[in-house]
Order: sequence, then structure tokens, then C-alpha cells
Amino acid sequence: MINSENLDQVVDAIPDGILVLDSFGIAKYANKSAIFLFGGDSDFILERELGLPVDEEATVDLDIISNPQFPKIAEMRIQKMHLNGEDAYVASLRDVTLKRQEQEIIESVYNAFGLMNEGFFICNEDGKIFFANEALERITGYPRSYIVGRNPNFLQSGIHTDEFFSNFYKKLKEDGEWQGVIWNKRASGEIYPDNMTVTTLLKDGKIDKYIAVYSDFSEGYKYYKELNKLRRAAIDSNIKKNLFLTDASQAVREPISEIIGSTEFVADLPLTPVQKEYIDVIRSSSKSLLNIVNDILEVSKIDSGMNYTHNSLFSVKELIQNVFQFFRVHSLNKELIFEFYLSENLPQLVKGDKESLRQILTNILANAFKFTSQGRIRFGVDSVEDLEDMLVLNFSVIDTGIGIAKENLDRIFDPFFKVQDELSNHYKSDKATSGLGLTIVSNLLEQNGGKIVVDSNYKKGSQFQFSYKVIKVNENQETSQFQDLINNKLEKWKSTNRTIHVLIVEDNISNLYYTKRVLEKKGISTNLSKSGKEALEKLEKQDYDLIIMDIKMPDVDGYTVTKQIRSHINSKKKNIPIIALTGLTSDESKTKCKEVGMNSVLHKPVAEDHLLFEILRFVFP
Repeated sequence: MINSENLDQVVDAIPDGILVLDSFGIAKYANKSAIFLFGGDSDFILERELGLPVDEEATVDLDIISNPQFPKIAEMRIQKMHLNGEDAYVASLRDVTLKRQEQEIIESVYNAFGLMNEGFFICNEDGKIFFANEALERITGYPRSYIVGRNPNFLQSGIHTDEFFSNFYKKLKEDGEWQGVIWNKRASGEIYPDNMTVTTLLKDGKIDKYIAVYSDFSEGYKYYKELNKLRRAAIDSNIKKNLFLTDASQAVREPISEIIGSTEFVADLPLTPVQKEYIDVIRSSSKSLLNIVNDILEVSKIDSGMNYTHNSLFSVKELIQNVFQFFRVHSLNKELIFEFYLSENLPQLVKGDKESLRQILTNILANAFKFTSQGRIRFGVDSVEDLEDMLVLNFSVIDTGIGIAKENLDRIFDPFFKVQDELSNHYKSDKATSGLGLTIVSNLLEQNGGKIVVDSNYKKGSQFQFSYKVIKVNENQETSQFQDLINNKLEKWKSTNRTIHVLIVEDNISNLYYTKRVLEKKGISTNLSKSGKEALEKLEKQDYDLIIMDIKMPDVDGYTVTKQIRSHINSKKKNIPIIALTGLTSDESKTKCKEVGMNSVLHKPVAEDHLLFEILRFVFP
């Protein structure tokens, strides 16, 4: 079978590289895999001293740089032999480049999860935890050495019934996700509420992993109980109720922003498909929760008369395309045709409340997707009416869903109203929603001066038609688009050939390092302060071009730090630009930021380009 004539063919078929070295380390023989590993040129290997360690027996990792752009890592095993009366060394080399890279990526992902303030763990298909972050240890009181290897049921408080857990696992199996509040028990014996999202990952159609995100809902539950108390005892105290809602929602926005910031950080890393799926699950769930909180804040502002119009120049076409892309993934998960259309006379640019229009479209489409499992969903601009200085944009959202019974059409815009019939209940899920989406649509259109009409056939589908007013602009004179402004500032910065130095003041580690990473990616030098007191000390010792300031900090809040800078720091530094980066969204907080001397206010989570523009706007006025 094997002889001297076909032995080379056999060795060349081996996927590992095979080298034969003499006692001086000079390569005398190499199979095809070894030649490929070193760049594909046998002249580069044979009769050359390759710098490989010559020892009687060893296993080492080698860096092979035959191509500097694509260096490789090989695991080498070498053994001494006697061939034809001379000492020789036979080395086998296995390319482990991808394996080492995957290990580095996994380590980076796990480190990022470790920065989260929310508890996070992953279970295998048998329900045993094989990864848990530090936050879970802090929340539950159990050390990770105790958590890892156990089923999460050791956290059960005994409050929930068998039926609750039966529905819990049924929901996971059917929909792949469960969201809600669950009562657990800490190591101390304390029973407390967790806001929890559990998602399944499939392999070959079967559940392969469970991913869970925990956040201690103790404080939020206190707010919840207090809210019910106010609702019963103070129906006529609408202003107090709305202020409370704003504060309670803000308490939730902060940890959500931390999760989104951490996932955005990890998403930029080179990830494997499974790791990317993990990140997408967390990011999607976090943004869904943030949307719910934003709905509550929006209704609170509208009810209290604090919701103001923010007009800016924007493209309706671009907005519709962005909304389409946002919902497109939902259509791919269902048997749905999803499409948009535009009126031929739609202008390129208009002036109006872009975010208000986005909310209206998003909330109506979210409702359409919720109650449409197959068929078609279409939306877009039907026509444009010209009213001298104003334009009226006429939109439609059409679906082939379950429709709305006539007796319910007049109530669908009421807060928290949900249709209660057998068909609607079939489409409901445990996934949390605010129940305020169409209420916000109605209120925003009323504020805009627009109208909405609903035409629906029960069990056949619905059509939402609404008009939205915007300001007409002369497109030939409008040159202040946002991206153009950024580009102009970037060119100005580039021409100066200087480094921008920014001091970031933030007590939350996740937010601190996320902001640092965003700025350094843009070429901005950063220094970090985890408290207001530390920030004042650093500002005394070093010069900075700008400060990014958090508001809510444990020792000295951002308002106080800013006042001290404006009042007590030497005259050269007292006028340094200060940008507030906060989760506070009330107009009261914005006003207070201006009063203490802050130059601008941005809200978490902030878009990277928006943050960059604000910095450049003040550094290069």
C-alpha cells in the first residue's frame, strides 16, 4: 500500500504542517500544509534556518509572519529522531489562528458583560448556569463559584405557583422570550422583585442556550406601589402624578442606557455569529424597554402641558426609510410583505418636529405588526397639500391584520385601552407594552393640528390615515443640514492639527468607559473622573478644552460642580465649555442646567455623531 513512491502523497494529505529539521534547525523537508502555512513558497522554507526552537521534545505556540498583514499563530510539536545516522527533528504545526482570535473575542465579550450593572447569566440546554457576571453576584448575594453549575431555580422565593412557571416555560418554548417581574430570594433570605428578560437560542431547531438579564426592581417596585397609592388617594393631583412618573421613569432609563452603551461597545468588536446573536438579543430587549419608558415620559409631558414642539430641518423620505429599516426585521420573522411608498411631489426637505412624526409612525406601525401575522403592511405619503407657508403631508398605514370591531373604534386612542375579544387575545403576548402608543399618536397629532381617521374591517384589516403639518422651506437656500455642519467642523479641526482634551465626569463605570471609547475612536483625548470632587481637583491641575458632565452623582452633583467651576476656578478655566450628558429629560432639568452655567444638554443614550458635533461646536465655534 505505502511505499517510497507514494509516501509523499500520504504526508501531503495531512492537514497539519510537517517539517523535518537538521540539528542546526535548517528545514530539509516540508509537506504542502507546512508550505501553505509559511506563505505558499517552498523556497522560503527549504534549506533555510526558520528560527524554530530545536529541542528533544517540546510544544509551543509560534507567530508566523510570512505576510505582515495576516500573521498566523501555529501550535508546534517537535520531537527528536535519528534519520540516516544523523540527529533530526520532526515538527508538526497546526494553524490555531482562528481559535486564538475566538478566545480573545469571547474574553472581550465576557469582560463587557462584567461591566453591566444588571445581572446576566447564560444556561446550557440542561438549564445549568455556565456564565454569570459580577452584578448577579451583587444582586443575589451568592458568590459566582456557587452560582455557576446550578439551575437558576435555587433563587426561587416560593411565592409563584406551579402554574406560573408552567406558563413561563411554555412562553419560552413557543416564543423564545419571556419578560416580566419575578420574585426571587437572596442569599440573606430577603425576598425581592427582579425585572427579568429571558431569551432562548436555538441550534438545529432545538433550545441550545438560555440568556437572562436581571435588574433588581426593589426601588422600581416601591415607585410602583407609591404610584398606586397616589392614583387612589389623589385623582385630582395630576401635576404631582406626572412629576412622579417622570422621576420613576428616569430611575429606569439610567440602567437601560448602561445596557445599551455596553452592547454598543461590544457590537463594534469582531464577533462570531453566536456572539452577535447574544448582543442583538440584549440590545433589542433594552431598546424595547427604553421605548416603553419613553412612552410613559411622553404621556406625562403631554398631560402636564410640558411637551414642546422642536422644529428642525429634515428629510421625510429619509425618516420613512429609517422607520422602514427599523421594522423590516419584524416582517422577516413573519409571513409578511412590508413596503413603503412616497408621493411624487414630496419635497426633499421640510421643517417640523421630526421626532414627533417618527413617534406617530412608529406607534401606528407597532400596532399593525402586533395584530398582523400574514399578508401585507404598507405605509407612506399619499399626497402633499400646499398651504402657502405650510405643507400638509397625508400618510396611510394599511395592514391585513385582524381589524377592529366598530364598537371599539372610538376607544382605541384611550390610555391603556385594550380590545378584549377572543381574536385580539390570541395575538397578545407576555411581552411588555405600555398601552399608550395610540394615545400618544392622538395627542401628538392634536398638538400638531393634524387629524387621524381609522377605517377597519373586523378580521380583514385596518387603515390608519393621518395628516401632519410641516413648514415649507426653500431648498435652494437651505445649506445647514446636520452632516454638512459636522463635516465643516471636522475640516476646521483637521486644519488646526491639534488634539482635543476632554474631561468626562460620570460616576457610572459603564457610561464612563463607553463615552471614553466613543471619543477616543474619534481621535479625542480623554481624562476620567468618577466623582464631582475628583473633577474639580483634576481641573485645577490640568487644562482641558471641554467637560462632559453627568448630573446625578453621589458626592457632588453636576449642578454644584458646574457652579463651583464658574465661581471659584481661576479666570482662565472658569469659562470652559460644559456639556451635560444625563438621563434626566424634563424641561425643568434643562432649565437648571442652563441656570448653573452649562453650555448644552444631551440625553443618554446619545448618538455618537451628535456628541461629536456638540464638542466641535464649542471647541471650534
